[in-house]
Amino acid sequence: MPKQPDKARGSEIEEFKIDRSGVDVCPHKAYYHPGEELEITADLPDTTRAGFIAELAIRCLDETVAVLRQPIPQTVSSSGRPGPYSIPRPRLVFRWQAPKADMAGFGLDLRLLDEDGRTVIEGSGAVDVLADWTRAPRYGFLSDFFPEEVGEVSDSEARIAALNRYHINVVQFYDWMYRHHQFLPPEEIFVDPLGRRLSLATVRRRINQVHHYGMDALAYGAVYAAQPDFYREHPDWGLYKNNNEPFDLAKFINIMDPSGGSPWPDHLFAQYGEALDLGFDGIHMDQYGFPKDAFVKKEGKRHLIRLAEVFPKLIDRARLRLQPETPSVKLIFNCVNNWPVSSVAGSSQDATYIEVWPPNDTYYDLKQLIRNARTLNPDKQVILAAYIAPLANPSPGGGEEGGEIAARLATAAIAASGGFHLVMGEGDGMLTDAYYPKYRRIRPEFAMIMRGYHDFIVRYENLLYDPALVDLSETHTGGINEEYQVEGCHASPKALPDSVWITAKEKPGYKVINLVNLAGIEDVFWNRAKTNPPRPVNHIAVSLLVEEEVAGVYLASPDRRHGRAQKVAYEFVSHARGNLLRFAIDELQYWDLVFIKTIS
Repeated sequence: MPKQPDKARGSEIEEFKIDRSGVDVCPHKAYYHPGEELEITADLPDTTRAGFIAELAIRCLDETVAVLRQPIPQTVSSSGRPGPYSIPRPRLVFRWQAPKADMAGFGLDLRLLDEDGRTVIEGSGAVDVLADWTRAPRYGFLSDFFPEEVGEVSDSEARIAALNRYHINVVQFYDWMYRHHQFLPPEEIFVDPLGRRLSLATVRRRINQVHHYGMDALAYGAVYAAQPDFYREHPDWGLYKNNNEPFDLAKFINIMDPSGGSPWPDHLFAQYGEALDLGFDGIHMDQYGFPKDAFVKKEGKRHLIRLAEVFPKLIDRARLRLQPETPSVKLIFNCVNNWPVSSVAGSSQDATYIEVWPPNDTYYDLKQLIRNARTLNPDKQVILAAYIAPLANPSPGGGEEGGEIAARLATAAIAASGGFHLVMGEGDGMLTDAYYPKYRRIRPEFAMIMRGYHDFIVRYENLLYDPALVDLSETHTGGINEEYQVEGCHASPKALPDSVWITAKEKPGYKVINLVNLAGIEDVFWNRAKTNPPRPVNHIAVSLLVEEEVAGVYLASPDRRHGRAQKVAYEFVSHARGNLLRFAIDELQYWDLVFIKTIS
């Protein structure tokens, strides 16, 4: 491309700088295995010009581990990538050999440079390296399995490509089956118990599409649900109330006996096996949170069973039954509102999964659920199914924006507390209800924000989810605790209204501080629409006691600078207990993450 006069180029560069969302940087797969070659695509603005240089910096926390460069050719391949950018766009492909590390998150920072080496456009993404998705289970959902993929469902592949852009690495296929007690239908096209016309061919196709992006597909399968006609054929397999009436869910589903003395588990495991034969990688084992205790009928007598004692044995039996045919089978069990997490935490499930309901209503409740589950089994990551109801039912004064603020704060709260959030699915859909087909498609502008948050979560996963992290929030911050001090705002480790919520964690080599902004927020209920976003907090001073040598202080946020870490100036000031490390945070919008690198 011939050089142009400086004056003309100056106006052109200004045009390029306006559009920072025009570059879409995304790995081809949801995650990569240690030592595997990464494939990273960069979809560029249609205004991209031949002669520019594309520079991709791969960063781990504050360090740049690789810089890949390639020129923009006269003609570049068209992405055809579905989703927010539906028109063909120029595409570049970068390849990089992943390190032989586990649970390593990387930032992908792309710059387009003109002939003089000046940045004219930039974009960002993330990728991670995991031995298995269970190390960082970013759980999504699919619920539309219609036979004619037309209109709203004609973009099935686009929706799954969008899930890849959120880095979803395991997908629950919700209500994909013919009946709760009979998964496979008698015909390819069938009507499910709630009257939806579905297709087994669509289920197969979507399993294949999920696998294309390196995601696992889990089949929904309730552990004790059967339609009434099946129960009437097997009344001795049912669970009963203390008044001898059968347990059911709204007269729509009967609840069967999952204990070891019942024929039901063998029937259930056979259904699970058929799901795996269809191509699924595992089972999402659902329950309803009740009954907690029930009676069974055997030989004309009643016997009381405790479901909290039954469920861990059921999970383990399912694995023993399924693993010979599917050695890599994965199992997730639903602890409805944290029950019975204490008994199933030590079972052979692959993650601790909790569906959140009242009275676990506050941001601090979310943290307590995560912390308790990690205490019970530190080796299992924690997933919260926390449905954002205000997105579906806007409250007066809140509207859709109020639901978006609630979703953004909930995502920050869960991640900062060390948990994963099941909420995204069907492309840019968010769950608003326990019946997943009621999901809500979010606005493209908000989808870009949520994608940035998921990029951030992947980029800094080893500072958010490493099992070695120890939470010191309530022993080192607030009240009489002086090890971590915050000035310039009202800060608390308890997530209070109109305050900054601080979480302090440490692991060898790092001290990690998360700040979630609740300033100007009138309540701390995670599932309530907010009338306004958090009030930005400026000039926050943070001080902490550090015994180790400090290698650097860094600040990152999903709300600015594409999530990239920036170095923060610091000093040491005198304190009664020794010298305090002191630094300032210029601005807090929704969520800031600070990490201090130390040398022991």
